[in-house]
Amino acid sequence: MDLLWVLSVSMLTVCVAIPMDAAGESHSQFTCEPITLRMCQGLPYNATYMPNILNHYDQQTAALAMEPFHPMVNLQCSPDLRMFLCALYAPVCTEYGRMTLPCRRLCLQASSDCYKLMDMFGVSWPQEMECSRFPDCDEAYPRPADLLSSSDSTDSPISVQRDYGFWCPRELKINPELGYSFLGVRDCSPPLLQHVLYA
Repeated sequence: MDLLWVLSVSMLTVCVAIPMDAAGESHSQFTCEPITLRMCQGLPYNATYMPNILNHYDQQTAALAMEPFHPMVNLQCSPDLRMFLCALYAPVCTEYGRMTLPCRRLCLQASSDCYKLMDMFGVSWPQEMECSRFPDCDEAYPRPADLLSSSDSTDSPISVQRDYGFWCPRELKINPELGYSFLGVRDCSPPLLQHVLYA
């Protein structure tokens, strides 16, 4: 019963993630870095970028958000769940910094396979992972075109140089229809404008 409660509370914390508003566009703070997430080791790719599709700024934050899924992956409710989660939390670092989403088929398969186990624990599929958000395609993830060439790979240890330039915090994100940008970041407003817009 304690495991059920812990898993339920853990999954609820995942449901509070930030939506994927810029998926498919260029990544503004594009930096490739070696994957350090334990669950995402040994994938067909070994480099990711941060912030990720769910707006986790670094891999440590992404690792914390992935924790509730470890029991599901360990119980192997789906052969697709691990790849689907890694596609969101540690997406493949593409050659041109383009965000690549997993296909809807991968999401549907993972959620369908794990539905009974999640239901048994009283957990629902998180809203930010709703399958209708992903492109309707039938390709494996990562797509061969998304992989970096072997000369650009991160097989050997490298020091990661992060761009800690301006990154729009959740509190400053605004409706894209307003057309504002702040310090070169679209759909972001200065704090004072937030007060005026939503007062």
